Amino acid sequence: MAINAFHHIPVLVDDGFNVVESLAILDYLETKYPMPTLLPADAKARATVRMVEMVTVNELMLGIAPLSRQWMGACW
Repeated sequence: MAINAFHHIPVLVDDGFNVVESLAILDYLETKYPMPTLLPADAKARATVRMVEMVTVNELMLGIAPLSRQWMGACW
């Protein structure tokens, strides 16, 4: 909780800098440590990666949120 105000993972701590959220972590790593590359150089391939990321965030996470709330309620 001390390194992520949202109280969840993933969190990356790099040289005293905290980065939260998967996509932000990937962008940070790609920019700070460009070799080896995490993203393809080809425009279509990179767009495909970004589309998968955005579908995951905007569609899949919304769809599973009710399930996770039900599961968490059963655990408490």
